[in-house]
Amino acid sequence: MPYDSDEAFLRLAVPHVRSALAEGRHVLVITCAAKLSLLKDALGPDAGRIDVSTTWYGHPYRTLAAYHEYTRGRRTLVICEPSWARTASRRAPASSSPTSWC
Repeated sequence: MPYDSDEAFLRLAVPHVRSALAEGRHVLVITCAAKLSLLKDALGPDAGRIDVSTTWYGHPYRTLAAYHEYTRGRRTLVICEPSWARTASRRAPASSSPTSWC
């Protein structure tokens, strides 16, 4: 889901994470360190119940294999935001995409 600020990211992510945890699902959040810090602060003690990563993405095959391995046999919520640092020159103009990038 697109968002345009850190606050909007939290408004979208926190309810989904809390709901997933209440349902006994595993949660994996992949984004930049700044957003992970905001999310952990917003979740308080529940932050210790989620798995996080800033370096999940690499080769597409390895990324998909890692998703498969992480989710195998368990109900899982994955919130992910790829790092666009290496593709900044290829990014669409801001006016065409409201998403806030790390």
